[in-house]
Amino acid sequence: IKASRGDLVRVRVNATQMREKIQAVKALKEYAAAQKVAFVPFVEQVTACALPLLTYKWNDEVRSAAASLAAELYRCVVLAAASEAVPAVTAEHASQLLGALARPLGEALNKEEDLGAAEAMLEAFQAVVELEREHPLRVLTPAHINGIIGLLKQQAHKTDERMAKAAAGGEEDEGEEHDPEEEWDLLCTLCQTTRELQIGRASCRERV
Repeated sequence: IKASRGDLVRVRVNATQMREKIQAVKALKEYAAAQKVAFVPFVEQVTACALPLLTYKWNDEVRSAAASLAAELYRCVVLAAASEAVPAVTAEHASQLLGALARPLGEALNKEEDLGAAEAMLEAFQAVVELEREHPLRVLTPAHINGIIGLLKQQAHKTDERMAKAAAGGEEDEGEEHDPEEEWDLLCTLCQTTRELQIGRASCRERV
């Protein structure tokens, strides 16, 4: 890797520990998905562990898994607030968690270069919008929607740049691979999230 002064630095990464980290994050996500409301007591602690992994520079799978885990944690809290299964959990708790997740997710997405990880982060935002439509707790405000739209525009711009470079042979010259399938997956997620946002924006206007 490059150091701050531009020099190359050799870094040794333990592959076994890396796989264990990926498996651990994915296991937490699956456990939260299975337990749903019952997982709420652990959300705060797991969130604190997941957020730093959104910018984990050594492995894109860790970043992808962390984004998926963040979305699942938010789902647990929203379901608890909407169903009133846990009396102590309200829409305010969902709003607080969204506030804790949105900025780190947005910052990580803006810096993300891996298409798979970027797609996972977009899917996390898409999940937030879908949950607001399915369980209208009035957590997602017009300000949130505008912020997500800004992120989508930036991702669309980055996609245009990558495709233009690929068409001109720029990425091949730099020794980078351009994966059309990954690019297509990212574009599909962008379109789906945009569609959900349009529905969410209309819903917010109806409430005003």
